[in-house]
This record gives sequence, structure tokens and C-alpha cells, in this order.
Amino acid sequence: EFILSTDFSKYEPGRYDVDGNEIYAVISEYDTKPIAEAKWEAHRKYIDIHLMVQGEENFGYANLDTLKVIQPYDEGKECLLLEGDGDFFRLAKESFIIAFPQDAHIPGVIYKEPARVKKVVLKVKVGLLQFVV
Repeated sequence: EFILSTDFSKYEPGRYDVDGNEIYAVISEYDTKPIAEAKWEAHRKYIDIHLMVQGEENFGYANLDTLKVIQPYDEGKECLLLEGDGDFFRLAKESFIIAFPQDAHIPGVIYKEPARVKKVVLKVKVGLLQFVV
């Protein structure tokens, strides 16, 4: 409901609580970067829903078990860093990806040429996300 009822183009970068630490949104604006400057990441406590508001990027995905840990899980940052190979696809305006704890990902990579993007990452505490078909 929050995603469907919010015009994120009018929001400034920052954190916006939806339900305290259970569900919150992080809005960011940044320039896409070369793959050599990017790192695989994964999370344990939150599911990420990456929603592109403006621009486009190359978004990497790999199963956590296929990558090598280069920085152990940091509970404060809620992040694990990895290296290895995965698949990439274009994340364009109004498209989204859901990354579960087993889904390592690399956001923010240049898609054909460097671009300025605005993106929302909705952080949903594991166990709260339900799908209705």
C-alpha cells in the first residue's frame, strides 16, 4: 500500500519510517558506477524491495551460496559483503526487484552509460512480507 500510494519523486533522500524498524524506506539519489567499484551485498534481518523512481541501472543478482565472503556479516550495518559472479539485468524507471536474505545483489552499476538515478529501497523485516495473488 505504501509503495502504490506514494509519489517518491517528491521525496528528498533519507529514511522514512512506514512501521518503525519493521518496515522503512530509504530514498537515495546517486550516479551509477562501473562494476569494478561495486560489491556484492546481502542482508539477514531485512528483505529489500528496490524500486527505481528515475533513471536506470544494471542490477546484479546471485544466490548467496555461490559467492565468497570477503567481509563477514556486520550486524550494525546489517550487511555481508561478497565477491564472485552473478547475473545482471536492467532496473529501469517504475520497475522493482525483491532481494531476500539468500539473494546477494549489486545495485547501482552503470547500464549503457553513467546515469543519475533516484531509487527507493523498502526494508521489510524478515517474516513480515506476505504475497497476495
